[in-house]
Amino acid sequence: MRFNTIQSFAGGLIVAASVCGIVYFSSPSEAESVTAEPEAEVDVEKEEEMKDEEPDIVQVDDKEIIELLRLQGYLIHTEEEFHETIQEEIEAAMESERENHDKQLEELQKELEEKAKATKEESKKKDNDSNEGTVYRTMLSVVPGMTSYDVGQALENANIIKSSSAFRQEVENQGVATNLKPGTYEVTSEMSMKEIISVIFKK
Repeated sequence: MRFNTIQSFAGGLIVAASVCGIVYFSSPSEAESVTAEPEAEVDVEKEEEMKDEEPDIVQVDDKEIIELLRLQGYLIHTEEEFHETIQEEIEAAMESERENHDKQLEELQKELEEKAKATKEESKKKDNDSNEGTVYRTMLSVVPGMTSYDVGQALENANIIKSSSAFRQEVENQGVATNLKPGTYEVTSEMSMKEIISVIFKK
């Protein structure tokens, strides 16, 4: 009897161990299947929320975009218009540069002319001052047939007097035109017109 009791007890242990093993290995798969379902439901809900949050895409044509940019103060050009505008700006800049260059050249030319004029006047003034400081002397030869006009021209050419017509007028005023006689007379530019006349037209 004792042997049978032990054998029955051992058989009970084996059956219990088998049941526990079956329960242990079958429990995780069920848990996974149970927990998998909520995750799937959560993913679906998240996807629906994300779809709801996505902004609506509005289709806008080119004309509406251009009009919107113009309202905001932008100037819209086509590619051809853009190139034409750039070309016009380049030509305008070149024209402005040419005008400035021509203006500067004209001002420079004017300045050079003024300087040349001033130099010429200064040179002329120096020549006059030099002439005024120079004493001219000549030996006037009077031949038969000469008149007061001829004498005045000879004296003017020799830089003794400045005006032959003024000399002739002074001779007529003094009434000595007929006193002109052939001969050689020495006169200088330092002498007055009356002194020259008194030397050449002796009474």
